[in-house]
Amino acid sequence: MATSSDSVELEFWHKNITKIPKVTNSFVEDFAEKNLPIKATVTRGYKFFHEEYIHDIEVKLCKEEDSGVVARAKCFRSMKKNEDPHKLSVVFESSSIEASINKYMCSCAAGQGLCHHVLGLLYTLAHFQLLGLKSVPPMVSKTSKAQRWHIPSRKEGIKARPVTDLIIQKSKPKDKLHEPKKRRERCVVWQARSTNPSSNH
Repeated sequence: MATSSDSVELEFWHKNITKIPKVTNSFVEDFAEKNLPIKATVTRGYKFFHEEYIHDIEVKLCKEEDSGVVARAKCFRSMKKNEDPHKLSVVFESSSIEASINKYMCSCAAGQGLCHHVLGLLYTLAHFQLLGLKSVPPMVSKTSKAQRWHIPSRKEGIKARPVTDLIIQKSKPKDKLHEPKKRRERCVVWQARSTNPSSNH
């Protein structure tokens, strides 16, 4: 007996993200400001998205009484990399076009409230929708990507400046730049000579 696509989605996790309401970066920022007004956490959540910590994203329709769409994923740990990744999920209201979140969960210590792992998932979903994707793209291994070791990492506080504004200095501290050079001591080696007694006569 054939089953409808909705009934199949009720039973199985899949990669189709078309049922997820529209998520934008501004929505993520507003949602974070209302539930967790800590700027650093928003920045770190975006970092998890940008550096591809979020993976194994799957979607599933909730039961009829819940009337929602669940998106679950995993997030690599930033410190204890040998341990299992965090497991997180977000439940959206399927009846609304614009994103509306019913609840969220994460296995981290701060998972009872809003954490940067959940924000990373929201940023990732917003990115997929911005690209017009209908399903979660497969992960590309780092060996299949172009090497990026020559690209400097982005650090907060370092911004592009004109070359004329750059100051080039030696790696020595300022107090040691003007120190007088130490005088080298000259080492004199005396050659020992043997005296010939016969030469005195």
